[in-house]
Amino acid sequence: MRLTEIFRSMNNPRYKITNWKQYNQVLINRDSLRFWLN
Repeated sequence: MRLTEIFRSMNNPRYKITNWKQYNQVLINRDSLRFWLN
């Protein structure tokens, strides 16, 4: 997922992120996991 897609999905009104610190950590962890699997 590209950064532009993330911002586009954040504009989606279906859900609202309230804990940005945790959300950012999840994104970082997901990317690091993808790195290790490659």
